[in-house]
Amino acid sequence: MGQWLKRFFERKKFTVSISGRKNENSSSLSASDIIFVSVPIVIAPNIIKSVGKVAKKDALIVDISSVKAKTVGALKKINQPSLAIHMLFGPSVLSFKGQKVTFTIIKDDGKINLLRKILEEDGAVIVEIDGDEHDEQAALTQGLTHFINLALAKTLKDNNIDIKKHLTTPVFISQFSVMGRVLSQKAKVLSEIQTENPKVKIKLNEFLANTTSLFSILDKKGQGSLEREIKNIKSGFSPKRTKQNILPNVAKKLPNKKLKISFLGPEGTYSFLAAENIGNKKLHKLVSEENIYHIFNSVKKGASDFGVVPAENSTEGTVRETFDNLVNFDLKINGSVELRIKHNLLSFGKNLKNITTVISHPQAIAQCQKWLQEKLPEIRIITSSSTVSEIIKNKGNENIGFIGPAEAARIYKLNILAKNIQDINNNFTKFYLISKEINPAMAPTNKTLLFLSVFNRVGILRDILNVFAEHNINLSKLESRPSRIKAWDYHFFIEAEAGVNDPGLDESLNLLREYCPEITILGST
Repeated sequence: MGQWLKRFFERKKFTVSISGRKNENSSSLSASDIIFVSVPIVIAPNIIKSVGKVAKKDALIVDISSVKAKTVGALKKINQPSLAIHMLFGPSVLSFKGQKVTFTIIKDDGKINLLRKILEEDGAVIVEIDGDEHDEQAALTQGLTHFINLALAKTLKDNNIDIKKHLTTPVFISQFSVMGRVLSQKAKVLSEIQTENPKVKIKLNEFLANTTSLFSILDKKGQGSLEREIKNIKSGFSPKRTKQNILPNVAKKLPNKKLKISFLGPEGTYSFLAAENIGNKKLHKLVSEENIYHIFNSVKKGASDFGVVPAENSTEGTVRETFDNLVNFDLKINGSVELRIKHNLLSFGKNLKNITTVISHPQAIAQCQKWLQEKLPEIRIITSSSTVSEIIKNKGNENIGFIGPAEAARIYKLNILAKNIQDINNNFTKFYLISKEINPAMAPTNKTLLFLSVFNRVGILRDILNVFAEHNINLSKLESRPSRIKAWDYHFFIEAEAGVNDPGLDESLNLLREYCPEITILGST
């Protein structure tokens, strides 16, 4: 963090030097107006004492340790004005904007107000707190949290957990990520946080007592008692969690008026089923389009008010044609619907042995490759932009099979020769609802799709990701696409778990303009 502060003050045009390292001039201490002490917690008190002997009488001495128990005492013993701060963020943060910094004022003078002004002008949130209260709160949010994750890591290590091979859940993955962030810190720093803050042991004893109590209920009193205890805990403490706002039915959010909604047709496609899920039969007319391009073109020209386009499959990934057209047509996303995909082999014939050709959309074929190789290894496979269009075109041909939903078999009077032939049963496709503008009457989700062009240089992607990380915004998608401007130049699609109007997202995008010549909000997904 000392290096971070050096870069920060240099950007503000202050003269900055570093003392105390090999080949660095320690005499600069005696000429400095503000001196930051950035050393291991264990040696900080002695360093503060030494600095006090050589610094100017009016120099402000600032300790930046994360534990204040001993450093505050050392600051009180020197003659100079002194301040203990704690920057509650890591060195990957790009600025003070929106970040909390604690101020524990020991001996005040005008330089403390100057420092406060400099930090606040950069967006810092200053929290004044005494050293004892700081350590009390840090014992919970830092000491106890680190200790729990260290204990978890040790347990997982003892059990030889391999995250790639063992069963996992979303909560476990989230906790595993937090644990990894804790373990990424230096062992010396982690150990000092545990041993140098006298409040940590108190909080750990409370935690261990609660652990023992819960284990006793689990061990001796059974499920009923444990359930009552969990309800008791929840009644007094309800931590916020991010809601996963998947729109199973966007129809409730559509304007209550007559609309035209285009879909990848004809009737009976998965896109048709998604459009039915979204639309209201009494108000909304569903319009079939031949391909994804035509859907975008129809919406752009105003022939349709909205379009339903396939965006991503849980097995095969992104539908790139949709993402490219979002940029090319400058259209927006107003929500999404997820549809469980159950593929069936359909045919006008009744015997699987007579099938010589399978025609379907490339995504459907890719999602059923294993079944096709095992059951129909010799057949010819033909891709099409619309499976149902091929069904209509090849009506009556008993030698052709089609991969599609059971609804298509019902509408066009085909036989279902094999059910649920997808390689993975948990197979979902997400469809976007697109229009010319982001509609303010439709409640925003808490996922936003962004399009970024970037300045091509070493470390650019790291810097972009750091902006989101330091604003606590998780990214659920990051995908590159060729820019088509020059060879090996790329643009990026990023899905951020934050609403279009989220202040944190707005702050992130402002910072990203330093790295991205073009930033487009594509809408709520």
